[in-house]
Amino acid sequence: MRGPLSLIPGAVQWCAVMACVGLVVGGATSARLSAQGIRPTVVTDAPEYAVSATVHVAAMGFAPGDPVTISIHGATFPDFNVVAGPTTVAADDAGRVLVDWTMPEGVGVNFIVRATAASGTAIPAEFNRAAAITTDHRARNPGDIGLLTGQGFTPGGNVMVVIEGGGLLDGSGIVAADDLGRISAPFALDIDAPSSTHRIAALGLGPGALVGPMTELEAAGTLVTDDGGLDDVPGDSDLLYYRFQFRRDLSPRVLDLTIGWDSTWFEGNDRAAILLDANRNGMIDRAVYAEVQGEPIEPFKIASVFACDDTSAVTCNARTYVRDISWQAWQTVRAGALVQNLPVSLASLDLPPDGEEPIVINVCSVFDCVVTPGSGFLSLEHTVPAGNGTGTFTVNLASGAARDGRSEWSLTPHLTRDGAWGSLPFISMPPGTYLLNDLVPEGWQLVTAECRPAGYGVPTTTLPVTGPAVVTLQNVVITPGVLTRCKFTTRVPPGSTNAP
Repeated sequence: MRGPLSLIPGAVQWCAVMACVGLVVGGATSARLSAQGIRPTVVTDAPEYAVSATVHVAAMGFAPGDPVTISIHGATFPDFNVVAGPTTVAADDAGRVLVDWTMPEGVGVNFIVRATAASGTAIPAEFNRAAAITTDHRARNPGDIGLLTGQGFTPGGNVMVVIEGGGLLDGSGIVAADDLGRISAPFALDIDAPSSTHRIAALGLGPGALVGPMTELEAAGTLVTDDGGLDDVPGDSDLLYYRFQFRRDLSPRVLDLTIGWDSTWFEGNDRAAILLDANRNGMIDRAVYAEVQGEPIEPFKIASVFACDDTSAVTCNARTYVRDISWQAWQTVRAGALVQNLPVSLASLDLPPDGEEPIVINVCSVFDCVVTPGSGFLSLEHTVPAGNGTGTFTVNLASGAARDGRSEWSLTPHLTRDGAWGSLPFISMPPGTYLLNDLVPEGWQLVTAECRPAGYGVPTTTLPVTGPAVVTLQNVVITPGVLTRCKFTTRVPPGSTNAP
């Protein structure tokens, strides 16, 4: 199978490619090199190319106007294995030639490019065909399901996939490539994966197999959205959300926080206050203040860390200056929000680098907070053991409502290698004591149910309970600044023939 070489005309393209390989040579210099008997050179703009990628080939050091013949060969027995060309092109006034080749399927893995002319034979260049892998999303939450795809592997061959902090759904770690060398497989991230960046690699197995360049998948972190509380004044400094995660894969550990502001109101000057609870008692004992300037927002460069007196779940009382911190941060405009990212190390917060991670209680501007001040948090987590499939499960409050007005939530756990898992984290709630109902669907059995901390949320019914049924958890306490986690485990009843 041969792929044609095609000439790229024009001095601008010549210079762009020559510059990218660092080989811009003046015409007089090139002619002098040839006259002195120094051997011409041929290069490619990269050492590896995926299928369908363009291989830019540049040859130089020939006599001006000299017909230069360029050909591409398989690295094994190159004299008998020509995969592209030969193509003959006249060298320009500087003794240079540039041609393109599109990497096809099924022509080999390792290649040599040759360039010859009456004025000399170039030193050959080597390059390789590489596989490529990607995921359907750049960011995922722990427990989420994603789709891994790849191309350029050996047609019909096996590919070993390694996912840091996760794995393929079937647990095999091996995917078979199709007749075109493509792979596709669903994967899951571990619920308790400690890393925020999951490296993914694919290795072709067998003779002549390829290694897919490693890719990375960023964990999305925990999203807390604007609950539309009483302090939410439309058009005034409106905060839309914050997203946080702790980078446990870094040393020292880092709190990675992203803030979204409403881009329709922003006038270029405000202040973000990140309110933290380091000792996990629901009160604010650390705060980070950063000025926000510019439109779009300029990167945060300097912020101030303060210690608070640990007496309020609303604000930083009796604050004491600790230090200024600086960092490299990014910002962008996305989905109607001005988005700013702040990485802050625990050490910069004057906290033990190996101690407990603080809770983010709130993020506030001068006029608005993401969470209504004084609120607590509720998370709903649903697990289905392996082999039971998944379904949609509903939880509601017998009385009262969350800050955003909702009193009922449904979630469908994602299938993983170990069963199914899903959550609705950090629902902003008014402090108080609630009755929480789990609606057990027909064909399912509720096995466990509990809300914590302190054993709050005791079922009024002895478990397990087979649906359709309503199981009530009493004494679900929401405390200012504290996250109350309610966890449910549901399965198909043993011996059932009606598996969902």
